[in-house]
Amino acid sequence: MSAVGERAVPLTVLPDDAAIGKHVAQQVLSLLEDASNRRIVIGCPAGRTPRSTYHALGELAVARRSDLSRLAIVMMDEFLVEINDQLRYCDPDALYSCRRFAEVELRQVLNAGLSRDRQLPSSQIQFSRSR
Repeated sequence: MSAVGERAVPLTVLPDDAAIGKHVAQQVLSLLEDASNRRIVIGCPAGRTPRSTYHALGELAVARRSDLSRLAIVMMDEFLVEINDQLRYCDPDALYSCRRFAEVELRQVLNAGLSRDRQLPSSQIQFSRSR
């Protein structure tokens, strides 16, 4: 029995990373379609694990003729390096840079096949700001 205010979260078991990617991509596009003209914000990690989702999202966006211009992405990570005893973001051109990943393996993948007016603008990919 659950406490008041708790609710059961349905569990979905899928056979592989491609099926997971497609499932998550469908959910994101449904949110975007249901949002009318409002922008939606999603958090995205870098790395190998979410690649199937990003590829599926790009493919489904083309198939559905989706408008990704209202999508905003907050990247969930980035590497820091120590320079002169201060932590700084790593060089965005470094192979391990999450900024590079966001451009090459996320934004370019999502935008492939979409008309320019339906593409995710680079200005709508955000990273946390250092203080």
